[in-house]
Amino acid sequence: MKKCYIVGVVIGLLILFFSVPLGELYGGIYLLLSGGMESERYIMLSQSAITSIQIIGGVVSALCGIANIFYSILEKRSK
Repeated sequence: MKKCYIVGVVIGLLILFFSVPLGELYGGIYLLLSGGMESERYIMLSQSAITSIQIIGGVVSALCGIANIFYSILEKRSK
């Protein structure tokens, strides 16, 4: 069970590290599907997607890290 938390932390950190390419990919796909837009709107859309992805990655990483710490504490108390 402890490996699951570590995997969650790693996945969260990977999401954080790749937030910029994923946000730009989201903006590019939206641009492709909409058929075009103003450059200010594209930049704003990409920046908001990057920020959202960073928040998601940070929350996943933090929650799994805290769960790992609590699991370690409870495991030591039960011994």
